[in-house]
Amino acid sequence: MTKYVPGIIISSILLMLLLFLDQKIYGGIMPLNLLILLLSLHVIVYAHLMQRQKQRIRYVVFVCLFAVCAMLSLPKVTQQAAEELALANYPMLITAKQSVPMERSLNPFKPNRAYVFEGIDKEQQSIVVLVNPDTGDVHVLD
Repeated sequence: MTKYVPGIIISSILLMLLLFLDQKIYGGIMPLNLLILLLSLHVIVYAHLMQRQKQRIRYVVFVCLFAVCAMLSLPKVTQQAAEELALANYPMLITAKQSVPMERSLNPFKPNRAYVFEGIDKEQQSIVVLVNPDTGDVHVLD
């Protein structure tokens, strides 16, 4: 059991960093399913590959695979950038920020949530603007 402890610690730290990044930068829309699966596998891979000197190359390959998957999982638009896009296209006073589910995709790197900003426009009308985190497209919801 003790051979799994270093892998558990490393995976836990990486998971906390990913969750922090997701909440603070991307507003909770980052697709984390594949990354959490890889972090779970990391515990086993670390325990079995790091004990043998000749297996360390395979461990490095696994870590590189995780890094590539993490980079591909980053949405193209951050929450701050989405807010700026919404304000640039539809001048308004934002009263609420949230995320809503989008169409599901089989692509594990594509976000399945979108940014939504509620506010009041120039004419004092209520407006709801949706920003797609993958493309940056801005739409007004009726």
